[in-house]
Amino acid sequence: MSRIPEPYRGWLEWNPLVHVVGEARRAVYYSYVGAYVDPVYAYGVALVCAVAGLLLLRSYYRDLMER
Repeated sequence: MSRIPEPYRGWLEWNPLVHVVGEARRAVYYSYVGAYVDPVYAYGVALVCAVAGLLLLRSYYRDLMER
């Protein structure tokens, strides 16, 4: 991630998959620093998406079962 120019690096840090890949790299490569990695952000985005999906499923359960 350090080789990516600054205007694009900031945008990529909003993508939670970049954090997951960075954490995997830190686990595999001993010398990989990965200062941008924030597992709380990746888990937070996953939790918000899961809760939103469950709320939508609860709201539209009857409509989905009719089809």
